[in-house]
Amino acid sequence: MDTQIIACPLELEDKSPMGITVIIAGGRETKLTFKKYCPFSIQVTLSGDCMFVEVSKVNEEHNHETSKQLYMQLPKQRRLPEDVQNEVASHLHLQANKKLVQQKVMWETNKIVTLRDLTNLARKGTSSKTFHETTEMVRNMHDCDIELQVNSNKELFGIFIQDPIMKAAFHFYSEIIFVDSTYKLVDTNFPLLVLMTENGNGESEVVAVGLFVIEDRETMKWFFETFIKKNKCDNIRVAVTDKDFIERSVISDLLPMCSSRLRRFISYLTYLH
Repeated sequence: MDTQIIACPLELEDKSPMGITVIIAGGRETKLTFKKYCPFSIQVTLSGDCMFVEVSKVNEEHNHETSKQLYMQLPKQRRLPEDVQNEVASHLHLQANKKLVQQKVMWETNKIVTLRDLTNLARKGTSSKTFHETTEMVRNMHDCDIELQVNSNKELFGIFIQDPIMKAAFHFYSEIIFVDSTYKLVDTNFPLLVLMTENGNGESEVVAVGLFVIEDRETMKWFFETFIKKNKCDNIRVAVTDKDFIERSVISDLLPMCSSRLRRFISYLTYLH
C-alpha cells in the first residue's frame, strides 16, 4: 500500500547542522539552526479500493517557532522568478551595490532575499572561459597586446597588458617611469602592477599593466623583459619605485642606463612604521 508523509518544511529544507539564513531586526543576517529535525508529520495512505486517501498518522508538534516570517525565510519561498534572477544578475555583474539591490528586489517582489542569495545569483552565468579564451576575447575587443607567463604545466604566473593608447603614451614620454603595485582590485586578489609615465602637462599616463599570481623575481623579470621587447626603452633615464627591492633589482639589471629613485613620502612612512 502506497504511503506518503507530509513533513514540516523545516524538516525538508534543513538537512544539515548549518541551518537556514534568517534576516533579523536591522537587516543583519544570522544562521538559524536546530538540534533536532522537526517531528511534525502527516502520514497518508491509499485506501484499499484505491479510491481515497486516508490519514493514518498525525504528529502536530513542532520543535520550533511557527510563523509566516520564518516560513518566508525558506529557500523555496525565497526563490525568485527567472526574469528577476536574470535582471539581478546583470545588475551585480555591473558591480551594483548588493545592499541596494537587495532592498529593491525585496520591495518589488515582497520576498525575503539574503546577501548569500545575491552572491549565488552573481555567480550564475559566470563564464567558465580559460585564461587563453579570455585573453583572446579581450585582445579582440580592445586591441590589447596581452602576454601570459605560464610554466610547463600550463599554470599561470603573470599577465602583461598594453593597449595602443598606453603604447603611444610611452612612445612620446619615455624619459621617466613610475612603478607601483596595488592589491585587492580584482576578484582573484592578484597583485596589480602599474607602470606609468608623466606627460607634458605633468599628468600621469599608464603605459602597461601586469597581474601576478606571485610577485617573485622571476615573474617581475618576465614582465619587464616583455615590456622592453615591445617598446623602445633607450630613452628611459629615471625609474621611480617604492622600497620593493625586487622591482629595483630587476630594473637595475635590465635597464642599466636608468637611475632608480625612491618615492620619498611613501618610503618615509613605510620605514617609520
